[in-house]
Amino acid sequence: MKKKDKEQAKPGDPEFQVEQTIGSMNIEGIRVPDDEKEVLKMIAEGKLDADEIADAIARQALEQSSKENKDK
Repeated sequence: MKKKDKEQAKPGDPEFQVEQTIGSMNIEGIRVPDDEKEVLKMIAEGKLDADEIADAIARQALEQSSKENKDK
């Protein structure tokens, strides 16, 4: 987000919310890749359903864990 845009962003704006979230994560030492920033923005704008994304991530993690356990 450009400096001019930050000055105009309001707390209720999706982009403002995303920037605040990413800033908080950076403070905690968590770096957010650009593609994940876009996903966060789409969730904040209501273009993606956060629950569906969480379910997909959980399924992917379970599949990966299952695959790793079979390989042992």
